[in-house]
Amino acid sequence: MSINSPQYERHAGAGQDLVTVVGSFALTTSGAVSTIKGKGFAVAKVAATTGQYTITPDRVYPDMVVAIVTLENATANDYTVQQGAYASGALTVFVLDSDVTTGIPAVADLSGPKIHFIMQMVKYDLQK
Repeated sequence: MSINSPQYERHAGAGQDLVTVVGSFALTTSGAVSTIKGKGFAVAKVAATTGQYTITPDRVYPDMVVAIVTLENATANDYTVQQGAYASGALTVFVLDSDVTTGIPAVADLSGPKIHFIMQMVKYDLQK
């Protein structure tokens, strides 16, 4: 198979077999989700769980190549975000507060800033 052939690209996971899902959402009182920007996904706070969210694309993709999650951190100096697993068609995201005394990050609710994300998804199961 030639490296320049469409079959090579398909099996290498390049080009038309990848889908990008991009968006952001704001956090309000007690970490509730508001002001969702972007299309092709839904965002929800995990019920009764502090600082944990799911980003669910409109369709279930067999795999995620990469995700980048950032926090617009204008007022919350000790907070960061971390991506969790992509499982059951959703990416889990955690908001972490770095405790100044212990140095151990803890999952926490945050009000105010936005979480921005980019997810690169694989359209097809290339292992078949």
